[in-house]
Amino acid sequence: MVKNIYFDESGFTGNNLLSREQPFFSYAAVITDDIESKDFVKYIMQKYSVNSNELKGSTLVNSRRFQPAVDEILNHFKNRMRVIINQKKYALSGKFFEYIFEPVLAKKSSIFYNLNFHLFISNIMYSSLIAKDEYSELLHLRFEEFSRGKISIDEFIKPVDGSEYSSIITDIYDFAKNNISIITDEYISLENAGIDKWILDLTTTSLYHILCDISSKYGCVRAICDSSKPLITQQDSFNAMIGNEKIVYETINKKKVPITFNLSEPIILADSKTTYGIQIADIIAATSVYVLNKKNSKEKYFNKWLKLFEEEIYYWQCCVVPSPNNIDPENHKNQLNRYILHEIAEKSRNSIPVLDNIENDIIKISTKLAMLR
Repeated sequence: MVKNIYFDESGFTGNNLLSREQPFFSYAAVITDDIESKDFVKYIMQKYSVNSNELKGSTLVNSRRFQPAVDEILNHFKNRMRVIINQKKYALSGKFFEYIFEPVLAKKSSIFYNLNFHLFISNIMYSSLIAKDEYSELLHLRFEEFSRGKISIDEFIKPVDGSEYSSIITDIYDFAKNNISIITDEYISLENAGIDKWILDLTTTSLYHILCDISSKYGCVRAICDSSKPLITQQDSFNAMIGNEKIVYETINKKKVPITFNLSEPIILADSKTTYGIQIADIIAATSVYVLNKKNSKEKYFNKWLKLFEEEIYYWQCCVVPSPNNIDPENHKNQLNRYILHEIAEKSRNSIPVLDNIENDIIKISTKLAMLR
């Protein structure tokens, strides 16, 4: 039997991932159907005297009067909810690796991913950003504006001053500057494919991962989403999964994670005002962001909801959140990644192809580090 899944988001700011007002983006799903969701929404509105045309998550979760309604919704749909949370600034750091490093390393990317090099770069950039390092802030801002088409290539790679993070961030900057032709080719290919406007958007990836997770448990699913521009323009990648009965798994951080799903039909883009399941998903999404705000920690339901989301609802394997252990200087793999970064930056500065003899370079670095321990 095909399962209906309803989706909605909270904290959407499109390609603006440096937003101070909305530090998190959440994408939520709930398994229900049109009849159950309509009856339950009508029941909640009547019981709690909600004077509105639809249930709005941000209104309910931030109101002490309506928080009991939120609690009843979470209890009713227990074990049928899933959320992916994105820390936006960290997500931007991750996108930097994806669109600046990945095109250059693509032919031998598995070597770097197996060493968690992508997590090292993402976390070191994020850490310097939240430490308010001016150099890192400028690099992130330029990357975001370059990706949004607001500045030129020359502006993106314009020299910047040093900082307390100069040895690492300078290596990252020099890598980008000296490989800009390869990086530009990647952006041109994205533009030709018509997806360049949404490369920093988090909606599509979050939806994809949740569909993989739920489909791996329930089989064929029907996806009903609150309509949004990113989904309108990127439906082809989802349509390819219609009728796909074979679920493929990949090992990510030592855990098997599904990377395909089975759709019954093209994704349905609907209006939340007339689609009650989307209203419920909106409440789940808003609550998932609410429990990440420590300012709410004294509120009545905070601890109960936080425990529920952490233990049951967050799809942790695919949440985009910092992992400080990936830059711990005591970790041998992190030490190796630091020297690998310097090696590929030095090659870039000297106009040597980054991937030439990279396997031997890594072995030499690893051997030297082992001798120093």
